[in-house]
Amino acid sequence: MRAHPMSPKIRSGHSGRSGAASRRVRGHTLVETMIVLVTMTVVLGGTMLLLGSTRKAWRLADTESRLQESGRRILQTVLADVRRSGLTTSGGVNFPAIWERPRGGYSTPRANLVATMNYADAALVNDVYAYQGFGDRILRNETRVSDEIVLQLPVDLDGDGTPLDANGDLEWGPELVSYRVVEDAEGRPWLFRTMELGGAIVDERIVGPSVASITFDVVFNDRSLRFGEVAVTIYLEDVDARGQRVATAVEGAVSLRNTREL
Repeated sequence: MRAHPMSPKIRSGHSGRSGAASRRVRGHTLVETMIVLVTMTVVLGGTMLLLGSTRKAWRLADTESRLQESGRRILQTVLADVRRSGLTTSGGVNFPAIWERPRGGYSTPRANLVATMNYADAALVNDVYAYQGFGDRILRNETRVSDEIVLQLPVDLDGDGTPLDANGDLEWGPELVSYRVVEDAEGRPWLFRTMELGGAIVDERIVGPSVASITFDVVFNDRSLRFGEVAVTIYLEDVDARGQRVATAVEGAVSLRNTREL
């Protein structure tokens, strides 16, 4: 049977739309791909730089924290001895006595005398007064040469269980105790505690590592009084895992236990 001339022709509209959609689908161009790659590279690069700087800051903070913790332990050891000390005289020298002594070996000579208990030396007393007038101790001492403090400690000489003699006076040990910075064979600095008897070292021990220098300051409250307070500043240096230098400082002060007015 032939179709009626007026009968509509049946066409598949679905196949026509599918062809149009397939013609509209296309991939990324080379320019678009390059833009995406560049953007991702910049983002990843910035992220890596941020992580790197954060890691670096963490390492520095960790090393500084470790140095400060070590410095506080060292400081407490020094202050404990200074606290037990007092005003003594041995071999014509008044103790405690403080010299400038650059870090070095055991035979490094002492330099300038910073302070003793000798009030007859008015120039020295005046210098100490003036020296304390320049503000913050840590900033003031940054360029100062490392010091050595020498002192005597009470000792039970008569064996009665106390460091007092029959008259109730303190018995002072004949040894001179000192703290100073010493370098080892590889140039690394350590804080040493030594005991000298008759000019010879009879005992020595390491107090702590990484002590670049140490300074001691006496504190005068009144010229009519012997100084009774000693301030200690310890400067520490080390390198982190990447070889970067880290420096910090800790300070404290203590009053000598055995002092009295002149």
